[in-house]
Amino acid sequence: NIADPLTPVRTGYYDTFPSAQDDDFRGAWGVYPYLPSGTVLVSDRNTGLYVFDVSAAIVSTPELNTNIKSISIYPNPSSYKINIAFENPTRENYTLVVIDLQGKIVRKISNITSNKIEFKNDNLQSGIYFIQLKSVKKILSGNFVIE
Repeated sequence: NIADPLTPVRTGYYDTFPSAQDDDFRGAWGVYPYLPSGTVLVSDRNTGLYVFDVSAAIVSTPELNTNIKSISIYPNPSSYKINIAFENPTRENYTLVVIDLQGKIVRKISNITSNKIEFKNDNLQSGIYFIQLKSVKKILSGNFVIE
């Protein structure tokens, strides 16, 4: 919170590269908090782009997927439907959030307990989209292209 620029207050924290705390140049290098939606974009040199909804504070930080193979999106690019596969051996409850390049949430699907989602991209324009699969314990992220 920088309501008073002379005394900024940390209101949230998210480590995009928690596996190493060395003094090498890993982690977030760019943050863009100026989207009209209030969404914050964070660019990480090692793990890619993160899209955050910072409208609500959270008490605990979910585990971030650092293994890019933990989520599979195919076919990509696609013109009709996308399959999203991920590890979910305990049938944890996930919510799928689809975000366009402007940071707008264009689709939200709740109560996903399987390990595979068939996402029909009807009514979405051609372009790049980001996804987040959120549970209480994890956030999995990826992107896809609609032709």
